[in-house]
Amino acid sequence: MVMRHRTVTSFLFACLLVHPGCDPENQGPNTAEPRSFDYHQHPLIMHVRTINHASDTLGTTSVVVNWGVQFARRHSGEKLTRSEVIVGTLPDSMQLVYPDSEVHTCSTSIDYYVGYQRRYGGDTTRYCEMDRYGPWFFLLKLTRSTATFTARDSVRVYSGTVDMVPDTVRPNGVLELDIVVDLDGLLAWRAHLSRFYLNADRIHVTQR
Repeated sequence: MVMRHRTVTSFLFACLLVHPGCDPENQGPNTAEPRSFDYHQHPLIMHVRTINHASDTLGTTSVVVNWGVQFARRHSGEKLTRSEVIVGTLPDSMQLVYPDSEVHTCSTSIDYYVGYQRRYGGDTTRYCEMDRYGPWFFLLKLTRSTATFTARDSVRVYSGTVDMVPDTVRPNGVLELDIVVDLDGLLAWRAHLSRFYLNADRIHVTQR
């Protein structure tokens, strides 16, 4: 009886391995941490320019992001190993809005989890396509922001997420982004919450 039970168990396990709907590598959210595989840190350079000052009705002179995160993220669905991975942080006190229209440059780094991508079938020509179950997107989550106005008062601005950021891995190993911040509707006052919010759709990112 014990031998028969073992035979049935072995047969069922073999069926799980060969059945096209099952994937022995899909371990839910418990897959290995990306940093447990080979990874590199590459420079991330951001060129920030503010436009449409004349359309700003609030008198905004600056918006500073006091903390921000770079994410690889996707929508939930079947056969997911992970739904998000932190690939880096933004610089402390990163300024998004300047009182002029000149280009201002800041830099940080981005993690390139090439070992994890190879293990789980990701696209190694991108930073954020982490496995074969995609699509994955590169996002910048802007939190703990502060806006300053011409009246010299400063207020907290609640977070916004810039999605669909380009993330192609260049041969020189540098991810270089042009960030255009449109002051026409960048900040919105939500009276029912008594808060300012950052409209991330007014932030446009392209890759050099």
